[in-house]
Amino acid sequence: MDASKALLERVAAAAGELSKAERKVALAVTSSPEIVSTETIAALSKRAGVSEPTVCRFCKSLGFEGFPDFKNALSVALLTTRPAAHSEVRQGDSVQDVANKVLDSTVAALNALAVRLDVQGLARAVDLIAQSRRVLVYGGGECQPLAKMAALALISLGLNAESYDSEFALYSALSTFRQGDLVWLLDATGRAHATLQAGHIATSQALSILTCAPQGSELSQAATLNLDLPECASPMEVLSSPTLPVLGTLLTMVLKAVHLRREDGARSVRSRIDSCSPLIFKGADETDGMSEDPGIVSEVLDATTPITPVKWSL
Repeated sequence: MDASKALLERVAAAAGELSKAERKVALAVTSSPEIVSTETIAALSKRAGVSEPTVCRFCKSLGFEGFPDFKNALSVALLTTRPAAHSEVRQGDSVQDVANKVLDSTVAALNALAVRLDVQGLARAVDLIAQSRRVLVYGGGECQPLAKMAALALISLGLNAESYDSEFALYSALSTFRQGDLVWLLDATGRAHATLQAGHIATSQALSILTCAPQGSELSQAATLNLDLPECASPMEVLSSPTLPVLGTLLTMVLKAVHLRREDGARSVRSRIDSCSPLIFKGADETDGMSEDPGIVSEVLDATTPITPVKWSL
């Protein structure tokens, strides 16, 4: 028996012990479990025609601590029993069939990310980036375009960021890095030769290493911090799997939070872009405002408190 069916049968079996109002919640859950897995307690209570405390009592009657606990259990159960939509695309499928299967697989992967996301780890990643003197972003294989976009976004926030196409340029750049600099490696398999080699070089130089790779992969084990990606068996499967949409979503989360953390830097960059024409003709001795070594700040970002800008000298 699959996990979602087992949980829903558990809800149905408990109906005889529930109050009349709680049975309304049970009916709403069993009739539309996919909706429940993504809606708020307010939305569920309104749809079931009961109060929010009734929803809480229903969840506790089933042995859960509350609605968030029940919702997470239902989400995980649904995710573990969904078909691998991409692998089911087959000869004879229509364009509509392919679109539906790809979308379903992507939505399932993003829901899994929402359930398993380590927000404290995400906060650490934001701080690693926001407080680094220099950031090199490199993507293995199909991740390379995303790495370039991430580097460009960091530059627009006033960070000293860079990205390279060739392995030679990557290794040469790493040889100039020093303590306090960050290497950010994106790899859908966690086994690409260039990212592994970059990880070894960064480790030998005691650099901070942030990776986006499958948990337990060789690359993730070399990292100071890893943001988990769905496991991808081979590079050939990357484009036909939801790995890249998940990676893109993770990058968006990180970059938006870094933007808030480096708000002053972003404002300064926007000001310089607005006056870029005069700057093009300035000599090196006429440019100002950039500190050679602004240093590392000591504030630690917490995942549950409002993001405040780092005090940074530009």
